[in-house]
Amino acid sequence: MTSAHTVWRMVTYRQRLRANIAAELGRNDSSQTEAAAHLDMTPAGFTNRMTGKVDFRTGELMDLAAYLKVPYSTLTAGLDELVGINQQGVSA
Repeated sequence: MTSAHTVWRMVTYRQRLRANIAAELGRNDSSQTEAAAHLDMTPAGFTNRMTGKVDFRTGELMDLAAYLKVPYSTLTAGLDELVGINQQGVSA
């Protein structure tokens, strides 16, 4: 069973991920349409991921990081804190 606290964390990590991606697209002067083409998906498919209707797959994030020329960790920055992982890698 999923608690309300767990659901809040899930929503928050998705929002953080999308914000990180949007920021990197902006820094690279790249549109969602261009990113979608690089990932071999339709613009609508990318939009569905950016609006949270569909979760990004790990491979898509890796490809997106390569396209944006940033480390994968840049796209996922801040997620550990949101899911309760402390510096020793143990859930809080």
